[in-house]
Amino acid sequence: MQIPRTQSGIRLLVLITSLSTVLESAPQCRSKSPVFFRRDARLLPTDIWTNVCLSDIADLRRSPLFPNHPTDNRHAVEGFSLRPGGTNYCLRITAYLSPLISGAYMFAVYGSIQAQVQLEGRTILEMNPVGGDQFVRQSSFRVALERGDRYTVEVVGCVQENDVFKLTWLVPGSNGYTQIPESVLSPANPADIPSQTSLHHPTGIKSHKKRVRFQSAPTSLPECEFKSTAQDTSDIEVAQVHPLDGTDVRNNGRLVMGNPIISEDVLDNIKSQLSTALPHLSPSPTLSLYPDGHLLVSDGAIASWLGYQGSTLCAPNGWSPGTGRQEIVFVVGVKGSLEVKVEQLIRNVGRLQKEAGEFTVSMVIVDFNSDNSISHLVEEMAVPRVRVMKVPGRFDRGLAMSIGAVNSPTSSLLFLMDLDIQMPRDIIQTVWSHTIRGHSAFAPSTLRLSPTSTPTSLDGYWDLGGFGLLSVYRSDFIRAGAVNRTPTYRWGGEDFEIVQKLIESGLVILRQRLPYLHHSHHVTNYGNDLWLSGRL
Repeated sequence: MQIPRTQSGIRLLVLITSLSTVLESAPQCRSKSPVFFRRDARLLPTDIWTNVCLSDIADLRRSPLFPNHPTDNRHAVEGFSLRPGGTNYCLRITAYLSPLISGAYMFAVYGSIQAQVQLEGRTILEMNPVGGDQFVRQSSFRVALERGDRYTVEVVGCVQENDVFKLTWLVPGSNGYTQIPESVLSPANPADIPSQTSLHHPTGIKSHKKRVRFQSAPTSLPECEFKSTAQDTSDIEVAQVHPLDGTDVRNNGRLVMGNPIISEDVLDNIKSQLSTALPHLSPSPTLSLYPDGHLLVSDGAIASWLGYQGSTLCAPNGWSPGTGRQEIVFVVGVKGSLEVKVEQLIRNVGRLQKEAGEFTVSMVIVDFNSDNSISHLVEEMAVPRVRVMKVPGRFDRGLAMSIGAVNSPTSSLLFLMDLDIQMPRDIIQTVWSHTIRGHSAFAPSTLRLSPTSTPTSLDGYWDLGGFGLLSVYRSDFIRAGAVNRTPTYRWGGEDFEIVQKLIESGLVILRQRLPYLHHSHHVTNYGNDLWLSGRL
C-alpha cells in the first residue's frame, strides 16, 4: 500500500522507519511472557515489552517504544504484585487509587526487579537490586492523600528471570504495611498518567507576581502577646506542618524525615476553631505551627498570622508582614574564583526580579577578591539592581553581611545567603511572609544535596546545624547590634553569633525546612577550626 505524501503520511513513515530501525538494531533477547497476566478490562491495564533487551528503566523510558508502542497489552491479575514467571521483559501497570481515609500514607516495594513507582507523575519509590537473587525492600516518603480524591499510579519494572515484586502501603493509623486492596484500585487510562517528574521538582509552578494578601486576625479572637522562649540558638526548633509538604528525602538510601506533621488531635482542634473564626476558609488550609504557638494559616492567595496558646486560637498583637512596595535585598559574600557560581546566582536573582511583581528585588555582593573579576562579570551581565562592594583584607562572612546590611535601604528586608543555593520561585513570598518587622526573623533550612542526587531522585540531608540563610529587616538587624561583632576571618560560626544577637534583642526566630530550597553539592576544604554545618 502506498502512503500518500502528505505531512501526516511523512510523519507516519518516519515513525514506522524509526521503530523498525530500533527493533533491528537493538540486541534481541528471547523473552518468555508472564502467564499470570490476562486480557480482562476489569483488571489493571499492563503494557509489556518483550524480545528487546531493555533491562534498564532509564533505557526503557528513552526508547521510542515507550510508552505508546508496547509489544503486548494485558491486565494484571494480582494488582501491584508480580509472581515468578517470564524472562527478559519490561512492564508498565497503571491504575487509579482512591483512598478511603485522609492522612499521611507511606508506600513500600519488595522484590528482585528494577522498579520505579510514580504517584501523579512524581517518583516516590525506586528499587534497583544489585546481583542475582537479591531481594530489596524500599520505603517511600510520607505522602498526603485525601479521601474522595483519585490519584494516578504507575509502576514500571524490568524482569530478567523469574523475578518477584510487590507494592504495599502503610495506611494512617495502622501498624504495618499491607497489600493495596482491590477496593481502592480501578483501571486507569494510560493517557491520563502524567509525564515523569520528581517529587521534589514540580513542573508548572505558578508565577508569584501577585503578593499573598494577609488578613488581620478576627476581632472575635482574644489578643495574645508573643515572646520567644528561646534563650539561645540551640532552643530553635522547626515548625510542624499540615499537609505534608514534600520535605521527606533520602540520604544514601536512608529515609530522612522532613517537617513534622501537626498531630491529629491538635489539627482537629485548630480546624474546628478556624471554621468559626474564619468561616470563608477552605476546609483544608495550609498550616505552619511554630514552637512558641505562632500559627501561619494560608489558603491560596490569602493568609493570616494567628496564635495557638493553651489549645486556643488568639490574635497576636502586631503580627502582619509589611505593606506597600517592599524591597528585598539579597546579601552574599565572595572570595576566590567563583565567577561561575556568582553568575548562576545573578541569573537566579534576575529571574526573581522579572516575577517579583509588587516587590523590588536587589542584591549586594561583598567581594573580598583583590582583582575585579566579579565586578566585570556584573557589568557584562547587566542585571539591574546588582551591586558589588569591594572590601580589602581577609574574608569574613559576618563582615560581609554587616556591610551589605548597612549599605541597603533603611526599610529593606535583608536575605543573608550563601552561594550554591537553588531557590524556588516562591522564595520572595515565603521570606516576606515569615519576616515581621520588630517581631521575627526567618531561618529556612536547606536540603544539602549529596553527590549522587539527581533531579528525579533527590538525595541529601536537611541542614539544621547552621543559619547560613536568614531573612531579617535591616532595622532589626542594626537594632540587635548584629553589625558589631568579633571578626572571625573564616566561613562558619558567624551565623550563630548573628542569630544569638537577634534572640537577645527579643526577635522570634522562625525555622522551617523549605521544599525545593537546595544547597548544591561541592567539595569543601575547610580547616579543622571551621563549623561544618550539620556534620558536628
